[in-house]
Amino acid sequence: HLDLSGNCLMILNGRVFIENIIQYKMDRFELLLNENIIYKIDVDSFRHLGMIVYKLSLKRNQITYIAKNAFRFNTQIEFIDLGENSLKSLNSDYFSRLFSLNELILKKNRIQTIEDFTFINLVNLNKLDLSMNQLGMLNSNTFKGLGVLKLINLACNK
Repeated sequence: HLDLSGNCLMILNGRVFIENIIQYKMDRFELLLNENIIYKIDVDSFRHLGMIVYKLSLKRNQITYIAKNAFRFNTQIEFIDLGENSLKSLNSDYFSRLFSLNELILKKNRIQTIEDFTFINLVNLNKLDLSMNQLGMLNSNTFKGLGVLKLINLACNK
C-alpha cells in the first residue's frame, strides 16, 4: 500500500501517485491519504490511478468539494473512507461509476442533504456509514438501487 497520511497535503496530483506506483512496481494497492489538509477532490485527482486502486482512505481531511465524476476512472475501488471531512451535501455525480464499491464511509461530515439516486450505481455496496452528520429528512429515492446493502448506519443525525 501507499501511505501518505499526515503529510499536510493540500492538493491531490494524480501524477505524483503514478510515479510512486511505477517506482515501486505496484499493480493493485490501497492509497491512504488520512490526516492531511486536502480540501477538494478534482476531476483528475485520481485519473492516473485508473483501475489499480482498490482501497482509498481520505479520512480526517478538510474536504468540502468533490468534482462531478471525480472517480470515473477508478471503477475497481472496493472501499472509500471520506469520514471526518466537511462535506455538506452528496449528489448523484460523486459515485456514479463505482460499480465495485463494497463499503462507503461518510461519517462525521456535515452532510445535510443527499440528492435522489446518489447511490443508484453502487450495485455491490454492502455497507454505508452516514452516521454523525446533519441529516434531517431523506427522500424515498435516496437509497434506490442498493439491492445488496446489508448495513446502513444513520446514527446521531437530526
